[in-house]
Amino acid sequence: MAAYYYASGRRVPLEPDEGQVAVVRQSEGRSGLEASIPPESVQQHHLASGVRLVHRSKLDESSLRQLRAEGALQTVYRRGQALMVPLPEVRVEVDDERQRRAVMAAIAKAPHPVELCEETENVLVLRPKSKSGDDALDIANFVFETARPAAASVRLIQFVPRPTSTKR
Repeated sequence: MAAYYYASGRRVPLEPDEGQVAVVRQSEGRSGLEASIPPESVQQHHLASGVRLVHRSKLDESSLRQLRAEGALQTVYRRGQALMVPLPEVRVEVDDERQRRAVMAAIAKAPHPVELCEETENVLVLRPKSKSGDDALDIANFVFETARPAAASVRLIQFVPRPTSTKR
């Protein structure tokens, strides 16, 4: 099935970028793998989120496997000119108790094992136990399509090309 997410209640398609992977630096630092990523293979940095885009071909299978096991390796998608990386976190917003019950029922049937990390009156934060951003994308879509809460969205980091300046 093609990847997608919901924005303002509308399905937005995503295209996988097979040439790149995203490395989440917080996780990568724990495993000691940061030294194994050649600096010239890093495409872009998103300093606020600690996410780096890396040429897939510059990482050997062992490094890819270890990064994936640590939850540091995430898929890169394209949407127009933007590159998007889903992180392993889903934010669900509910308007009332009926929506909350529907969301809780959907979580119990989610396509991947989920843990409830935060809960307030109107917001639930979920994380896939796999630490996979792709699983989080599936969970967010499943919860939105099944429970119809006010919102259910995966945490997405976007890399947007710098606009060309018209100043001279």
